[in-house]
Amino acid sequence: MLHQLKIQKPLTIEKYIRQGHQVLDKSKWDKWDKHVPISVNALYHGLELEHVLKLIKMLDIDGYTFEDTYQELASQNHTNLSLSVMLGLLTAFCDRAQEFIRYYSKRNRVVK
Repeated sequence: MLHQLKIQKPLTIEKYIRQGHQVLDKSKWDKWDKHVPISVNALYHGLELEHVLKLIKMLDIDGYTFEDTYQELASQNHTNLSLSVMLGLLTAFCDRAQEFIRYYSKRNRVVK
């Protein structure tokens, strides 16, 4: 099992770097490329990268509404810790992050 993880990590890192380059503005690639190996070797083994890329694509490329993006984020079933990671990643890599986080904060207060 451990040997399998060691083999899979470089492939996973390459996959997330490639996916990030498809979604992110080129000006963010260097920062992304440095973050991916750290994330893949951390607690969530890079799963949060897949989730955040989906949100970034929704907001920055596909023009989804904040409500649609809010619903997607909610469907990802994050813990408080992983939600904090997600919002930090959005802030670092998503052009519309600040607007979305304001919406998320207001919407989250209303739901509770």
